Amino acid sequence: MKVSELLAKTEMQAVPKGKNLFKIGWADGYLIVRFKGRSKLYIYGARIAEEERDKLLRVPYPDKLFTQLRDKHCWQCMKVEGTR
Repeated sequence: MKVSELLAKTEMQAVPKGKNLFKIGWADGYLIVRFKGRSKLYIYGARIAEEERDKLLRVPYPDKLFTQLRDKHCWQCMKVEGTR
């Protein structure tokens, strides 16, 4: 799948309690992340459950949880120029 197709499918949602996480989105097993103060998007995946995104939006400390999940599951990351 092309990055442009993936980004077109993704609806980015604000992370309400995030200190570093600004917006996240999910599509087809990929988690798309934008950090505060950065224009680039980070695409993590390829087999990330949608429930992981829901947890990040719901917990009181999403930055810590994101780091724990990323390290535990060894998510691969790709950095792309953001357009949103």
